[in-house]
Amino acid sequence: MAISAGVNVADLRQKYPLLQTNLRSENRNIMSTVHGTHEQHKFVAVKGSPAEVVRICKWWVKNGEVVPLLEEDREAMEIENDRMAGKALRVLGVAYRHVNDTSNGNNYEQDLTWLGLVGMADPIRKGAKELIAGFHQAGIDTVMITGDQSPTAYAIAKELGLSKDEKLEILDSTNLNNLSGEALTALADKVDVFARISPSNKLQIVICSHAVANMVGTQTCKATE
Repeated sequence: MAISAGVNVADLRQKYPLLQTNLRSENRNIMSTVHGTHEQHKFVAVKGSPAEVVRICKWWVKNGEVVPLLEEDREAMEIENDRMAGKALRVLGVAYRHVNDTSNGNNYEQDLTWLGLVGMADPIRKGAKELIAGFHQAGIDTVMITGDQSPTAYAIAKELGLSKDEKLEILDSTNLNNLSGEALTALADKVDVFARISPSNKLQIVICSHAVANMVGTQTCKATE
């Protein structure tokens, strides 16, 4: 996207050399990079789950000016995120911060300035919808397990025809973490889409789903990322 906008990426990387990378982790859906500048300051770039990024922002860029980020602004951004995700886009929130070398501590992921939302299209692979239909015809249930947020996962599942009866049941990891193993096992054969799922959650779901399949003698195909 930067290249399409005419940005010279090589020059940009030379101007802002990478000093540190803070990776996304199991329960942290954001990542940040810290860069040096010619003004002896550090530039912090942050991307990740829009809901998580906007929570750690104090300012935002409005009509070219940096102004305080109000609660109603956060709500408007969450609505826009849902609208974009509902179009099957994978959406990231993007923010930044300038810090000087005398700043205390290394927690740069706070008091950020919100830049906006980036929506990425990841088209369904050719033939995938027909493959899902073939599974259903063969009596195989299909389930999606994804790290995408719920609106994105729902839109993709609808496009795929993931549910035989057209009604999709979706479970977000926010609710998943509050379920006991027994409750998850009971839900495993009723849910079509598991959204915002971490790697450990994926393993937990697959184990519970296999337990259900063994009990009732059904076949289930898991489509995971």
